[in-house]
Amino acid sequence: MIKYFLLLICSTHIYASSLSPAITAYLLSDDSVDMKALNVTIKGKVEVANVITLDYDFINYKGLGEGDSVIVFATEREELQRSKNHTFLIPEGYDGEQIFAWVYPADINGNISEEKYDADNSGMELIYGDIFYLDSRNGNDLNDGKSALTPLKTINRVSKLIQNGFIQDGSNILFKRGEIFDDKYFSIALSGDKTKYNPLVIGAYGDKNLAKPIFTGGSYIYGNQAFAEHIIVQDIAIINQNVGTSLSFNRQDVKDLRISRVDFDGAKNNAITLNSVDGYLIEDCNVTNMGLSGIVIYGNKDIEFDAGWLPITNGIIRRNRISNLSPTNGDGITLHRADASDFLDEKNNIGANHLIEDNIIHGCGENAIDITAGEAIIARHNELYDARQGLISIGHGAKNVSIDSNYLHDGSYSAVTIGHPASDIGLFNNIIEVTNRRAFEIGSNDNGNIDNIRMYNNTIRHLSQNEVVRISGVTVKN
Repeated sequence: MIKYFLLLICSTHIYASSLSPAITAYLLSDDSVDMKALNVTIKGKVEVANVITLDYDFINYKGLGEGDSVIVFATEREELQRSKNHTFLIPEGYDGEQIFAWVYPADINGNISEEKYDADNSGMELIYGDIFYLDSRNGNDLNDGKSALTPLKTINRVSKLIQNGFIQDGSNILFKRGEIFDDKYFSIALSGDKTKYNPLVIGAYGDKNLAKPIFTGGSYIYGNQAFAEHIIVQDIAIINQNVGTSLSFNRQDVKDLRISRVDFDGAKNNAITLNSVDGYLIEDCNVTNMGLSGIVIYGNKDIEFDAGWLPITNGIIRRNRISNLSPTNGDGITLHRADASDFLDEKNNIGANHLIEDNIIHGCGENAIDITAGEAIIARHNELYDARQGLISIGHGAKNVSIDSNYLHDGSYSAVTIGHPASDIGLFNNIIEVTNRRAFEIGSNDNGNIDNIRMYNNTIRHLSQNEVVRISGVTVKN
């Protein structure tokens, strides 16, 4: 059993701002309950003008004491200060830049260690804002939840604390790894604290060797606060057998939403549904066994548009693994209008700027990637296979779409289908293995226009008896 721990701010992210928050480090090992002080608050704030004051402490870690330790302040590009000085004057020209700090500790005789201590090698994570802990096995809803020694027990309780204002913007709501939470849904009604450096975080704590905390039964995450900002959901698993969508944000004008390293398995409908979000990131998630689709980026309804809701825009979907969706109508990733039957009505369209990259998608009843809304869209470096109605589908008014450097193979239909209306479509540098139908199928039995298609540098291995490219039922220009 480890008896001693290092308590320090290491590899701390500090921002050159007059409002930079205090930083709290917490220990991840279960042995940490032997410590007298589980948490330590680290000051990493601009005290006067642009001066950072950094406080830290060692407690008998490897025989090291505070001594005359060397503190380094640096950006990602350059080292700014290496000294025994706890204070650092931010030079001009670094306003708003991320500044890191780490320590080369000294022993009680003043000998400097050659090893630098940061969050990775000390077994700690750094967290901004208040922390609330949940432990389904050992927690108690009568606790205050503000320590890993006094955790809450249920999702229902933390939802009520949010609704009643006891959990404020910029808090961290952490679920213990290795535990299962199977009660009421998690309703998020917080709006963030208006700074991306102090977001609301829903995440995990505890031994990293254990499984992610699991939400199951009737547990899911639903963002129901309009104008919410700066929310992170990470390092949890949502395994549902009896609810619609596992994680959804469908209130007006949400900003800066990040979903990372979340596992989704077994919802009735979709894993993720978003609309009216400006700035979203979905990365490193595993999605499987959905009753409908994987990730859905959805347009607003007419009534929402008329009420002033902004369409979803500026998003990144990357490094996700998506499989085993509805065998009849499941899409892996879909950018979709609210009313697909009326694709001339811009009210139900999504906004611009969406990047889909480095995903692996298979086992789809419809398309692996469905781009039937929006503009300024890039799909690149994805591997797509085993989709019943085309690996990539483009149409319904999508504009300025780039399909670049993807690997498409083993589909039940044509690899890429483009329906009307669509414009400014680029198909570049893709590797395509065709076993059924065609590499590219452009048009349909309906009349319509498809303008400005560019195809070049695609490598096609054609094993089908059909033609490589088919154009039908549309007017193709340029």
